[in-house]
Amino acid sequence: MLSIIGSVLVGYDSSLMGSFNVMPSYVSYFNLTTSTKALSTAISYVGGSAISLISGPWTDWRGRREAIFWASLITLVGGVMQGAAQNMAMFLVGRLIVGFGMGLAQTATPTLLAETLPVQWRDFAMGLYYACWDVGTLLATGVCYGVSDMVLILAC
Repeated sequence: MLSIIGSVLVGYDSSLMGSFNVMPSYVSYFNLTTSTKALSTAISYVGGSAISLISGPWTDWRGRREAIFWASLITLVGGVMQGAAQNMAMFLVGRLIVGFGMGLAQTATPTLLAETLPVQWRDFAMGLYYACWDVGTLLATGVCYGVSDMVLILAC
C-alpha cells in the first residue's frame, strides 16, 4: 500500500495543476496570466527540489517512518492551504508547502520499501511505486473533469 499511495499522490498532484490551468473558473477566480499559471504549477517542484537538499540526511537521522509521517503532515497542511486560498499568494504558498512534503516523501518512501521488504517482493513493490504515478494522473482527471469523462478517456 505504501508503494501505491506514495506514488499515486505524486501523480495526482502533478496532473491536478494541468487540469486546473485549463478550467475557466480557476483562471478567472485568481485572474491568472500565463506567468502565474506556470508559477502555480512549477512552485511545488521548487519546494521538492529545495527540501531534497536535506531530506536524505534528515531521513537517515530521524528514520524513514518519521520522515513519511512529517511528509504526510506537511502535504496535508499545504493542501488545506491551497483549498482555502483566498488569493494567489496563499495558493502559491500552499503549493510550495505541498512540494516540501512531496519531496520528503519521495526520499523516504522508496528507501523504506527497499530496506524493509523481503527480497522476493522488493522488485514488485518498487515497480508499483514508480508505475502508479499514472493512476494518480487518472484520478486527478476524474476529479477535475468528472468520472464520465475519465471512463471515456480509459475506453479510448
